[in-house]
Amino acid sequence: MMIQPEIIETVLQENGINRPDAKMIVEQLKKVMSERSGDIQPYINNLYVKAIEMNIKPSQNGTISEQQAVKLLGKSKAFFRVARLQKRLTPDCVLVGNEYRYTIYNIAEYLAKRDSYKAL
Repeated sequence: MMIQPEIIETVLQENGINRPDAKMIVEQLKKVMSERSGDIQPYINNLYVKAIEMNIKPSQNGTISEQQAVKLLGKSKAFFRVARLQKRLTPDCVLVGNEYRYTIYNIAEYLAKRDSYKAL
């Protein structure tokens, strides 16, 4: 969830940064965020197509279960659990009760980060 630019600008001004500099910082943040969202758009599109093909539908809060997420990625059932225990890269998740839930956006971000890492 993105914080409103006005709030960021106000906080910067309250911490001693003058208004023109605060506006410039906010504009740079907007630019970076738009570039980042552009980078993951192909992943989001592919995930939506796959989800439709696999008949995976998000719940009312816009999340899918961990089982649906690993099915969407074509991984084993324990993939995220093992990755979390080993402190490896995993998508951001929401803990609902005792279940981890994921959004398509979080999974797309994860795929973009994973693909951006260079092999050794």
